[in-house]
Amino acid sequence: MKEYIDAFGFLAPRQDIMEQQFAEDPEKRTFIKMYKAAGIREISPEWPRISLTLSDTLRQILVEEEDPQTILNKSAEKIEKIGAEK
Repeated sequence: MKEYIDAFGFLAPRQDIMEQQFAEDPEKRTFIKMYKAAGIREISPEWPRISLTLSDTLRQILVEEEDPQTILNKSAEKIEKIGAEK
């Protein structure tokens, strides 16, 4: 199974197999380190609206529409309102 997963460049879902993957490839090993710290987001009916808010926040920061902290504060307020509408 490891050979199959490696051939396609995927990370194994099992930690014991993942630890053995891509020993000679430092770039792919970086993803293994990141994967260890990853978490699953909560399943929520509000997620599509939250995701849209986050995308819009990132866009605003990248095009420098306003001070980044101001943008983040406004986005936090929007997300809090979405959560309060449950």
